[in-house]
Amino acid sequence: MQETQAELVGKGEGGEPLVVYRSEDLSGATYALSRRSRERVKKRYPDVATAPRVFVAFESAADYGRGFVHHMVVSALTGLSEDRIKALGPIEFWDPVTEEQVA
Repeated sequence: MQETQAELVGKGEGGEPLVVYRSEDLSGATYALSRRSRERVKKRYPDVATAPRVFVAFESAADYGRGFVHHMVVSALTGLSEDRIKALGPIEFWDPVTEEQVA
C-alpha cells in the first residue's frame, strides 16, 4: 500500500512522527491516527485499545483551545499515557484532504 505524504514526513530525521489527521467543520473537529501510526501503536502496545476517531465539538472556532485538546485527543486515540505517547516520537497534525501539515 502506498504511503501518504503525511506518513513519509520525518523518516530519517531522528524518528517517525505520530501522524494524526484532523478535519474541521462548523460543529467541531474529527481526529484519527494515520494507518501507519495506528499500526505502530498496536505493535508497540498490543493490549491497548485504540479509538478509530475522536470528535471534539465546539461552539465557535474561538472556543477551540488546540493545545489542550490535542493532548487529550492523542491520548484518546492511542489509549496511552503522555509518557508512552512521547516515547513514540513527535506528533504531527495533518489535513486528510490536502495532505498538508496543520497546527
